[in-house]
Amino acid sequence: MASLVLTKQPENITGKFLYFLRVSDKPIKVNTRLADDLICGELSPQALGVFQASLEYIYHPLITRLGLGKCSEEKRKALLEQTEKFENAKPEARGLRLGNRFQEDLKETISNLKGDISLHLPSLPPIDPTPKGYQTAARDKAIVRTCFSTLLSWSGKLTKYIADDKSSDLLKPGTTTGPEVEIRFWTRRQLTFVNATEAISKPVSRAVFGVLQEHAMSEEGLDTRKLLSAWKDLNMSLTHALNEAKDSARFLVKLGKTMKPCYVSDLKTIKDLLPVIINNMKMIYILSRHYGQPIRMTNLFARITNQLVTRCREVIYSGKLCSNIWNRNASDVVRNLNEAIELRNEYVKQFHLTSRELSKEAKGERAKNFKRSFSSFNLKRIFNHFDDFVQRAEKLLDVFSAIEQYKLFEDNNVDGVEEIIKDFKQRIRDFDVGGNNDLLQYKNTSFERSYVEFNMMNSRVETAVQELISKSINSRAPIMKKINVMARFDRVIRQESLRRDLEDKYMTLFQIYGRMLANKTGNDIKTLFTKHSTNPPIARNMTKVAGSIHWSRQLLRTITDPMMAFKNSPHGLKIFARREGGGGREAKRTVRVFNDLAESLIKFEIYYYEDWKKEVTEAKKKLWTPLITSAKDRLIVNFDTRIIRHMKETRHLRSMGFDVPQSMKTVMLLKNQLQHYIVNTTKVVNRYNQAVDMPNNPIRELFSAHIRNLKAVFAAGKSRLRWTSMSIDSFLTKASKALDDFMHLKEVVYNIVENRIVKNIEFVETVLLVKLVANQTYRVGEFVNEQRKYTEQCCEVLLEKNVEIERGVEDVTKKIALDAKLRRIPKPSKLDMNRVRYFFGQRFYNAIVKCLKTSMNFFLERLKSKQPLFQVDLKLQVPRIVLSPTVENVQDGVNDVRDCMLKPGAKLLDWGVTEDGKVCQRETLYDRLRFEVANLMAQMERSMQMNPPEENLTPFLSLDWLWEGNPEAEYEEFVKHDNVIIDDYVYKLRSFVAQEEVIKSYVDQIHHGPLMLLTGQLKADLITKVVEWKTSFSKKLYKEASLELEELKMELKDLEEGLDREIKDILSLNSVMNAQTRIRAAGIVA
Repeated sequence: MASLVLTKQPENITGKFLYFLRVSDKPIKVNTRLADDLICGELSPQALGVFQASLEYIYHPLITRLGLGKCSEEKRKALLEQTEKFENAKPEARGLRLGNRFQEDLKETISNLKGDISLHLPSLPPIDPTPKGYQTAARDKAIVRTCFSTLLSWSGKLTKYIADDKSSDLLKPGTTTGPEVEIRFWTRRQLTFVNATEAISKPVSRAVFGVLQEHAMSEEGLDTRKLLSAWKDLNMSLTHALNEAKDSARFLVKLGKTMKPCYVSDLKTIKDLLPVIINNMKMIYILSRHYGQPIRMTNLFARITNQLVTRCREVIYSGKLCSNIWNRNASDVVRNLNEAIELRNEYVKQFHLTSRELSKEAKGERAKNFKRSFSSFNLKRIFNHFDDFVQRAEKLLDVFSAIEQYKLFEDNNVDGVEEIIKDFKQRIRDFDVGGNNDLLQYKNTSFERSYVEFNMMNSRVETAVQELISKSINSRAPIMKKINVMARFDRVIRQESLRRDLEDKYMTLFQIYGRMLANKTGNDIKTLFTKHSTNPPIARNMTKVAGSIHWSRQLLRTITDPMMAFKNSPHGLKIFARREGGGGREAKRTVRVFNDLAESLIKFEIYYYEDWKKEVTEAKKKLWTPLITSAKDRLIVNFDTRIIRHMKETRHLRSMGFDVPQSMKTVMLLKNQLQHYIVNTTKVVNRYNQAVDMPNNPIRELFSAHIRNLKAVFAAGKSRLRWTSMSIDSFLTKASKALDDFMHLKEVVYNIVENRIVKNIEFVETVLLVKLVANQTYRVGEFVNEQRKYTEQCCEVLLEKNVEIERGVEDVTKKIALDAKLRRIPKPSKLDMNRVRYFFGQRFYNAIVKCLKTSMNFFLERLKSKQPLFQVDLKLQVPRIVLSPTVENVQDGVNDVRDCMLKPGAKLLDWGVTEDGKVCQRETLYDRLRFEVANLMAQMERSMQMNPPEENLTPFLSLDWLWEGNPEAEYEEFVKHDNVIIDDYVYKLRSFVAQEEVIKSYVDQIHHGPLMLLTGQLKADLITKVVEWKTSFSKKLYKEASLELEELKMELKDLEEGLDREIKDILSLNSVMNAQTRIRAAGIVA
């Protein structure tokens, strides 16, 4: 095996060097100048650079200019294509033509050999790589300074470079570079860390660390120890960064190999390669411990998107200037645009498909070893660039599709669109204004403006052309309308090519007609006929038989008219003679389907008509049925409605040209008479059913004799009268008269019931037995007296209503009995009348119960509401504050009101009949009403059970010292204090005055449940107490001040006498001097 042998491990290549390469295992012949088994040569440090320059400036230009002798043109082109891979793309065409991938890779490799940073190795004197040698070097301060500065420089460079990693940040918006930038970044970063690791592993670097470690153990090595400690942490970070760079570069380089076709291949090849690319991304996301982070993966996906967009642009522009796109074949541009759109859709599809696969794997048994799906990536950042590009591509696709389409119209010389196509060409030229406008640059707003104008113009062109050709074939218009349009084209078009196209259109139209007759989708006429033949759709206002025949005739006309048009067309024979694609066989098959369908439709019409003739032969016999039949308590008109249907069928069939049977001709002669009998009999029967339709209550029993009489009148219509009888009119007149009399009696009776009985009962239900005004409070006594008066009034009203209701019931029974007597039919029995009395008496009692419950509930709701009802005074009754009246007195008032509500029950009597109609003793309703409202009465008895009012009287209770304290004792306590002066007395008296003002400021009303506590009396009592205290203190003060004033007068008198004493001797002088001394001591100023 061949191996590389270095005579010396080079630290840094600074000059030329020789290489020797064995090509076999034979011994080398050293005596010869040239050996076949040994290759040697000379290399410089810039070997790769020299190779790159040679390729670019020597070999490729030489091959391009030379004719290559006898080399064929195909081989010459192949050689040039290979060498063009080494050619640099010019700056002005960069991004629009195929770049020099090999040349760029070569330049990149040359650049990466240097790395991003270089660790400078110091120049040190020879140092023995032993601990003793390092100790000796550590004593040399110059060596220590050199080593210290070197390690400090390394630390700074590596720390800054490690921290300068922007791969964990999202790409800035607007970044359009591809994944090669990311691959170049990590491979260069890996090389930089590898170079740094190799640099710090060299002997001179080991000497630096050895010297600094020995120096760190000395007394002067404090800074060195700190630096070595920091280097230890940095070395760990360097190792982690190197592993991260190796891991990332390993996966990215593999991805870069997969991505190479995305720079040179066509879009279909790239589309087929997308699953491999996305799978590589999946492997990076799953397996890479360092690079498989959402942000980095998002950035990498975004760069892949950028490269796909870039390649799409290159393919669409065909590697040429933007403006030359207008010189390309429109079909090629349309194909490239469609491929770009499909590439984007496939890219998104593969992305989400792989994401779903990741989700499924993450839910499996090894879920802990799997990461989440791609849903954690920033999808907006990944796809936005491609989405915007595709939106612009779709708009550009509209433009070039229109160019392709209207070029075809122009070539075919379609009449009527010349001016429109001329305007269209002008609009296309407007797109090319500016020459180098990048149409695929979606930030180019001038394109949007031109595109809007183009759409406006294009819509006019499309409308005109579609009206002429496209809509005539592809629209959903009736087949006859399409045939007429094609006939118009046939008269206008004269060119042979268009004539052939017109024949194709006729064939297509005949095929459409054949599919309209029968197809596999189920929306053809044959299927429609088969589906609806048992129940055909009937036109409005048509009968079943006539409508079915009309429907079949419509279908027959729908298939016959087009067939006759094709038969009479000059292209008709060509349709059947055409053999391309089996057109003739298909046309003959269509004719067979037409014949079968037409035969079926004609048979359908005959079948319906013959079946109807058999059915109407018995129509005349159905007129011999009775006029009326009964079902339960109701009457029904006994007329076979099929006779009416047959008459309508006859009228429609006659208008369609059919002959009708003789039996139906006879029935049609009686048409008007039968219609008259049917209408009037139906009215009479409906009135009868309405008359006997009454609620099932005792009143209905009172009408039983009248109803039996009414049924006797209608008995003739149920037995002897037929639809052909001559006495039907007299029967209808007699029945109408009986119904009028019965309806009059019923109206009178129910008028009394509704207006004199039911409305009074409803009024009784709404009566309130308590009178309360919203937001108004009452004194208990006044409220009770007022309610007593109001209840008396209500009681009188209820008694009046009771009498009115009872009289109304008596009038009802009398009216019915009197009418029965006049008609000589049995009168209602006494028991039936009493049952009516009991029925309405019970309803009146229920109304009284509802009235009483409503009143008590209304009163209880007011008592339980937040709005107080009763006024109660607060009074000071030493030693406590009391209510006047008391809560017990208020409760007694509530009970009195409750008893007042029950007073109507003591005066109202029942109606003296039982449920079965027997007469009984009349009794008051009081006891029954008390039983009905026992629960509400109990609630009213507990309505005043509430919390004591003390919690609302805190301000007043805080003044308990006014009635519990002793003014005499308080005064004695006050004067015991030392140095009490007149100002203290004044302050004390003013405090009493202030207390009066405080008491006056207290609220006048306090809400406590249903009670409104009035504080006016209590405030007056408290102010009286304050006045008592103030008066007591004033009297004491007056008494004390009077005594002191007398003493002061006596003292002043003594002083005056002492001062006025005539000085005669020593004693008199001493007296004067003592007086002056006393004045000065007392502070008296003259």
